[in-house]
Amino acid sequence: MRLRPALIIALASISVAEARDWHSYDGARTISGDFVKISSDQLWLRTAQGQPIQVKLALLAADDQAYAKSAQTAVSEGNKLGATTFEVTQTTPVGCLCRMAVKLSNGSSMFTGEQFLLVGESKELPKKGTRLNAQTLFFAGQITFYPQVGSAMPLRSFALTLDPAAKAMTEVLTGKRTPVVYEPRIEINEKRVLGYAISLAGPSEAMFLVESAALNGATSIDVDLGTDHSPATVVTSDELLGISVIACKGSFEPSRLAPKKPIALGQPIYAVSYPLNSSKRGLGDTTITKGIISKYNGREARFEHDASVDPNAVGGVILSEKGDVIGIMVSKPEAATKPLSLRTADSNASTSLTPTNLSLCISTQELIPFINSVPRIPVQRSTLNFDLQDTSETLKRSTVIVRITREIIHEVSPPPVLPLGTAMPPAGTPGWSISKAGIRHNAQCKYFNGRYPCQATEGTACKVCGG
Repeated sequence: MRLRPALIIALASISVAEARDWHSYDGARTISGDFVKISSDQLWLRTAQGQPIQVKLALLAADDQAYAKSAQTAVSEGNKLGATTFEVTQTTPVGCLCRMAVKLSNGSSMFTGEQFLLVGESKELPKKGTRLNAQTLFFAGQITFYPQVGSAMPLRSFALTLDPAAKAMTEVLTGKRTPVVYEPRIEINEKRVLGYAISLAGPSEAMFLVESAALNGATSIDVDLGTDHSPATVVTSDELLGISVIACKGSFEPSRLAPKKPIALGQPIYAVSYPLNSSKRGLGDTTITKGIISKYNGREARFEHDASVDPNAVGGVILSEKGDVIGIMVSKPEAATKPLSLRTADSNASTSLTPTNLSLCISTQELIPFINSVPRIPVQRSTLNFDLQDTSETLKRSTVIVRITREIIHEVSPPPVLPLGTAMPPAGTPGWSISKAGIRHNAQCKYFNGRYPCQATEGTACKVCGG
């Protein structure tokens, strides 16, 4: 079969880096262009310069023919759907689960319509909670979605651009992947630490000091206001000090942190520690204890004290005998890595892991240059008058609970897809699965579920099969 002379010239002369490369059936020729449509047995392309090209579909390689047919389906089905408004409800390793908007009679929208999977490069996909209006979607094929709870459900998949939609359908047609998606197990770590107000950046914006280690890998940061919460963002950080400044909407009385004199080993101090209240959304009764600075060499930004601290405290400050805030309590490294609460997507259980060792402190004397370097923060001033109880209550009013959330997605691997005609593995084949309650079952157990594979050492052994 021969290519027409005009097409040979086009194949030899056109090379566009961002357009798709299309290959002749014998691999001898290549043409670059964007898919436009299939009309009858002809494929229409458009070059980067806008030049239309018409190619007989049968002259292309089998993979390109399959891609072109998938692209035509993606465009046609997307056009039927029309402009679509939707919200991203969940992120999975293979794409985003979304809900289409339903228009109400008053003109507003509710995102309770059809659920679908949005595919594409993960770095280009919108984040959870994002709402997109009047989007053109390209059909990417039918999938079967297996949720953590409930029965399997058929869903349509779409993409925001043509290429990932056509690729997804082509891979299914050519057997490179199966159209099955499993809902991932999502582990949610929540850590609550204290934030110390240091500035009013505006009439309704405040800045707080927070331990940097607590913010690592954060999906979201919120400042708890008791009856509400305010999303916060990181303004700047100091890696050596291990302290960050975050900002949020709200009005708080800034703390005065500047000490009048350098601290010294053996110096008498007051430790003011703050536990959470019963609702875990505010601070409980303050505990004030006396002690001394037990470890300090004058060259480090940190020191330790020997005062007893409320075992339920999540943080606090150290006052000198003059009432200066000379230190901020921080968790020791081994305690800082523990989440304050842990829950999973399929469980409401949670455990409290409150840091019990808050004897380590960051010297506010070392913090002042960092704080004063942040724009919109005034120079820190020392406390003018000292009354232990009044000072502790004033500091409490400028201290907030900062909630840091981190989502960890554990992909659920589907069972291997066996070629047609392949016999199933015989009974006794090694394998283990883990239930939502953390119980491990072996492959011979009646409770074994291959959708949730695990290692032989994970979870707790099943009492029926022994794990």
